[in-house]
Amino acid sequence: MKDLLREARKAARSGDFSRAGDLCDMAGHPLDAIGYYVQGKHYQLAGQVASRIGEFAQAAAYFNSGGDPTQAAEMYIKAGQKKKASMMYERSGQYLKAAEIEEKMMNPLAAAAYYELGGQSEKAAYLFAQAGDNIKAASLYEKLITSGAANPMDSGAFNLDETRKRSAKYARFAGILYLKAGQFSKAGPFLEEAGLFDQAVVAFRKAGRTDRAAALLIKLENYTEALKLVEDDPTARIDARMLGELS
Repeated sequence: MKDLLREARKAARSGDFSRAGDLCDMAGHPLDAIGYYVQGKHYQLAGQVASRIGEFAQAAAYFNSGGDPTQAAEMYIKAGQKKKASMMYERSGQYLKAAEIEEKMMNPLAAAAYYELGGQSEKAAYLFAQAGDNIKAASLYEKLITSGAANPMDSGAFNLDETRKRSAKYARFAGILYLKAGQFSKAGPFLEEAGLFDQAVVAFRKAGRTDRAAALLIKLENYTEALKLVEDDPTARIDARMLGELS
């Protein structure tokens, strides 16, 4: 053992810190080995030894310094430092792993942002809504509608029907969330598309779109309310054909 340590010191004096570290490790002196590895900037080797002796947080720092954020993340998980682990996964581009960690830590906003970066827009939208960021959630549901319409899975009748069902679901979520956020002009069309007509009328009225609200009421054959709406807002631009239906 003494011979190994003597050889290690000799290797270190000659600048061969990798060999010095290897010899110390073989001699059962892992901390000295780590010291030599770090001195020679052999961070991966330092991380491996630190991990083997249970110094996981220290190992994570070495792996990160050595350009391996994925391995660093795994070490931080073992060390119980989940926030640092998610940051390492982000650095390595593994957004979904980062999202899963943040979700387990009950950080919906951070998790949602990572899910969005990882391409899981629906999960991201759900978590943004859970966190109270209604506009962000609604905008993601809106994008899901347009992306689904532009890229249906295929032209089969079943899949087209499924696409329409998903679009209706996303329209409902987008409309409700825009309404909660006070974005009435954006909420109205989605609520109407989703068949939430009463809420759509409310949104159109609050958006100052008396014409759209009245048209929807007429479509629902609620002529009394439509007429009252037009009478209350004489400046509204109402289609003459609609006025004929109300007369």
